[in-house]
Amino acid sequence: MIDNINSDNAAELAAAAMVAGGYFGRPYLDNFRNATPDNPSPNPARKQIKPFLKAMEERIQEFEPNYKADEKMRVVPSQTGVSTFGLTDHQSKASNMRLDAARRAHYGVDNIVSINPYHDDASLAHELGHTVTQRTPIGNQIHKAKTIMRSRPNVKNATTIATLLAPALASYIQEGDDDFATALGLGLAINAPTLMDEAFATGEGFNLMNRAGKPGTIGQKARMAGSFLTYTMAPVISAAIGSTAGNVLEDTI
Repeated sequence: MIDNINSDNAAELAAAAMVAGGYFGRPYLDNFRNATPDNPSPNPARKQIKPFLKAMEERIQEFEPNYKADEKMRVVPSQTGVSTFGLTDHQSKASNMRLDAARRAHYGVDNIVSINPYHDDASLAHELGHTVTQRTPIGNQIHKAKTIMRSRPNVKNATTIATLLAPALASYIQEGDDDFATALGLGLAINAPTLMDEAFATGEGFNLMNRAGKPGTIGQKARMAGSFLTYTMAPVISAAIGSTAGNVLEDTI
């Protein structure tokens, strides 16, 4: 039976896993994102701010020896993220802002992490992981590409359109109906900057937790995996729709 599995079968199984992981994993993470003093997560972020910042500093000093977290980074509670930095309520509970030159001069730091103090500490580590990757040459370029894709309306719209149309066009051009793997690959490639940026930050985040003597639990790793997989849902769904549409066009034109 295994011998009969082709690339399309494998792609469909991978796509199903991505959608299922994103669909079922994200609610658990969001529950912790909205944790309160009366109902905190089992591992509240507020207890690990100093240890994780120290671990982040040590990690960055491996390739940037003069880096000092207290000079380059500020961690603020979610209320400050909303009132001072204009974040939405959702963003303020777990986000890392890489400041532009003007705001760096104003606030005196390169990054500001806004976090719900009662959120899961793995999410805090993930946001600090973004700072680690942003200070590497490759990670910085990936972050810039993701930021452009998200913040510039014309690029964001073009990415959305490409995610929708490229799989359909590929399926139409490719002969036969076994083209889902191609459609999925295109959809994921178009969104690669976001996927790579989030994956690298998650990896660095768990590395920071290990350095701080607070390794991530199986539950935390599963929740972060579910959160990451939500970024793959749009390309997967677009690939499924595009592959079907392309094959219909191929059969009718």
